[in-house]
Amino acid sequence: MAGVLLACLVAVTAWGQPEGGPDELYTQGLQLFGANRFAQAIPYFQQLIDIFGREEELQEIIEASLYGLGACQYNVGDYASSIETFKTYIERFPRARYVDEAYFRMASAHQMQDEYDAAVENYRTLLTQIPSSSFAEDAAFQIGLTLMASDKPDEAVTAFEQFVGAFPDSDMVPQALVYMARSYFDSGDYLKALETLERVDPESQSMEHIVYANFLAMEIGDAAFEDTEYKIALRAFRRVRTNESLIRLQRKEIEKTTIALTLMRKAEVPPSELREHFRRERRVLTSLLTLQQSLAKLEESPDYDAGLFHRIGRCFYSTDRFWEARTAYTRALSAATDSKLQEAAHFDLILSLNRLRRFEELIAEADVYLETLGEDPALIENGRVPAVAFMRAESFINMERFEEAETEMASLIETYPEHVRMTRIKFYYALSIAMQERFDEAISLFRQWLEEYPGNIMAAEVAYWLPISMFYNGQYEEAIPLFDAYVEEHPLTVYAPEAAYRSALCKYAMENYEPAAAELEAWLEKYPDHIFQWEARVTLGDALSAIGELERAEAAYRSVTAEGGPMHYLAISQLNKIYKALADEPAYRRMAQMHIEYIKENPDSPNMIESAHNAGWALKQIGRLDEARKLYWNTLERFGNKREWDGFGTLLRDVRSMYGNLPEGSLDSDMNDLISKARRENRRTLVARLHKARMEWEGIDPLAQAEDLMTRFRTEELDAELLAFLGDTYTRNGEAEKGLALLEQLIREFPRSRYMDVAYARKAEALLAEGDATNALAAAEFAISVAMEPSLMMEATFTKGQALEALGRYQDAIEDYHQVLANRASPRILKPRAMIQAAICHEALGEYDKAIPYYQRIYVLYQAFTDQVVEAYLRSARAFLHIRDREAAANTYREMLQSESLADRPELEEARRKLAELEGTSS
Repeated sequence: MAGVLLACLVAVTAWGQPEGGPDELYTQGLQLFGANRFAQAIPYFQQLIDIFGREEELQEIIEASLYGLGACQYNVGDYASSIETFKTYIERFPRARYVDEAYFRMASAHQMQDEYDAAVENYRTLLTQIPSSSFAEDAAFQIGLTLMASDKPDEAVTAFEQFVGAFPDSDMVPQALVYMARSYFDSGDYLKALETLERVDPESQSMEHIVYANFLAMEIGDAAFEDTEYKIALRAFRRVRTNESLIRLQRKEIEKTTIALTLMRKAEVPPSELREHFRRERRVLTSLLTLQQSLAKLEESPDYDAGLFHRIGRCFYSTDRFWEARTAYTRALSAATDSKLQEAAHFDLILSLNRLRRFEELIAEADVYLETLGEDPALIENGRVPAVAFMRAESFINMERFEEAETEMASLIETYPEHVRMTRIKFYYALSIAMQERFDEAISLFRQWLEEYPGNIMAAEVAYWLPISMFYNGQYEEAIPLFDAYVEEHPLTVYAPEAAYRSALCKYAMENYEPAAAELEAWLEKYPDHIFQWEARVTLGDALSAIGELERAEAAYRSVTAEGGPMHYLAISQLNKIYKALADEPAYRRMAQMHIEYIKENPDSPNMIESAHNAGWALKQIGRLDEARKLYWNTLERFGNKREWDGFGTLLRDVRSMYGNLPEGSLDSDMNDLISKARRENRRTLVARLHKARMEWEGIDPLAQAEDLMTRFRTEELDAELLAFLGDTYTRNGEAEKGLALLEQLIREFPRSRYMDVAYARKAEALLAEGDATNALAAAEFAISVAMEPSLMMEATFTKGQALEALGRYQDAIEDYHQVLANRASPRILKPRAMIQAAICHEALGEYDKAIPYYQRIYVLYQAFTDQVVEAYLRSARAFLHIRDREAAANTYREMLQSESLADRPELEEARRKLAELEGTSS
């Protein structure tokens, strides 16, 4: 442009026009134009054209002036005049050098005035008539933008595709792809829109369009999410950058672009570069405007990041990727400032935690949510607060914290009587009570539920739990018809097989073994792969054993394979009973072979020690002592240093009985050989086990054995059995502190040992002696739950009764004392003690008449236990006095004084004094 103007200026000067003529007008206009004073340049160009426009010899300068006038009008925003000037320029000078720029400026001016059809027409004319123009690239790009602005997205897509194809190396390709994606989206094809966005090279994407692309990606994600195309939505959201990073980048880019535009406008551009300068300036200006608009939009979106993370979280949640959803919702919650978005993110976070079964975390989040929003009327009305409260309460069920669950469910029933999940809440309430073994209450609540909601979808589940509660409550006869009815009415439910199985178990529990066996056989045929199949096979074997069908029982037990896990070894243990009952050589052979095969197949199982013992025992029964001894000693040598394994004590006690056919001293020789070898190999646990067995064989006092072991070995070298022996021995011999420390070590280091019962039983006794009845009760209950020996279970039951008594729960204590009295396995010394404690509990309840018979049974049945007999006489007499039966009290003292077994007891003096008081009062 400037080149034409300058050339014309030279020509005019050569003609020597008079002052005030075209030369002066043109010179002034050109100078003003070059100084970017476009408005002031317009009159000079306009006057020149108006006065001299038709002068033949001035046509070259008129061409340049028309161009200059149109450019000035365009630059000052007078687009309508600019269009008309450029039209005249093209009409009068169709072959002018800068016709392409004229078309471009006209198209751009039409575009500025929202005259999109005219703009597109001029851009296309430029491309058609002058395809090699330097403006062709911009024109092709602007066609797409203009079609977008005129709501013609399909045509815009085509235009941008043509641009990318024609100018693949253009620095505007990234923008073109972004706008093409927008056009696809506007035409309803969000997948193509996303695929087009994904074509944009992140490294080449211009900064002024990155925000535009971000918002577009978010829109694409939202649209895909609404169509449940969650994976597509997630792809879109992953292309979105955070608000903070975008704002930081935009501000830097605006600063850089502003400086560049300022420098461009101040620059003195050589005439030959003016056209290119104009093109570049226009691009920079467009970029600056886009950047400024994008920044404004970002700054007006304070919850942009929170919204993004919430959207991403919804996608993850909807595709069952709950961990990622949790992370996204957590970020959304921390970023959100809007209260509604905060609530939505928090609610969805709690949903995700629920699906992840992270119940402790759920409870913590729900507590915050309810503390903040629990009283919000709108959130209560729309069900979100009640939903959070329900998920919180349900978490206690899922964590099997049933006591807390009961409280929470009761609170829900009271607080939200119209809760949409009320049927499940009431079911959970009943279930939580059942799981606390308060079966009578649970049964009543399950019955009420079925009456209240007979047609509810949950009725089948409740109808299952009602007989289950009866089953565990021992109401087998009542449970059977309910189980049978359940199977008939709900044959396709997941509980139907278990209901049928429980019906058979009820019959077994009622000792109706024949129908139980028949039903179990039928059940296994119908459900051969059910999760309970292994337990059912063992129970079937038990039922068949009970009716003497030992061969069928053996087959049932044998059908339990290693896949049955713990049931496999239980079946093997039950087979021991079968073979011992058969008591013939073939049975013992099968027993020995069974255990030998188990040892071979399970060399790393702790059960193999017990199996080795049983195999050796069976071999001994059929006279194969050499094999039995070899098996025992090999087992001890190979595995005896495994500190974490139990059962070696039994093995060592039994091996003594296998030397009857060998010369005297053979046992000691074999023992010494193994001890020497173990010492050489520094297998300290094995040495300790062997040394303890030898001391036991030699009849050394238990306390002396304990002291010897503590002298020779570090406790870290001793196994659970030895720690249990030491702890038990010391606590029984008055060294409770020393014994308890050893038992605590056992509990800490061997939490799955069979000797945990000893540890907790003695711990309970020690805690009770210290006056800590609450923890003593807990320890005793645990000892009972893991007890391996019936006698130890009764000791723990007695301690439990004492703890309950100390806590004032006298009736519960009496029940435990009765268990001790009724069980044959109870150590004899516990029986008179249990009678005394039961009587004391009755006295505490004011029931002296019920206490007296206990005392009387002691001095009648347990004369050998003089301490208890003396206490029983004295307490019995005092009890008679409480019920004002002075004669019976006096007779009790007389009987005590006449007892030969108590002749040397110091308590007789008290009895004489009390009797004298009674007789003196009577006289």
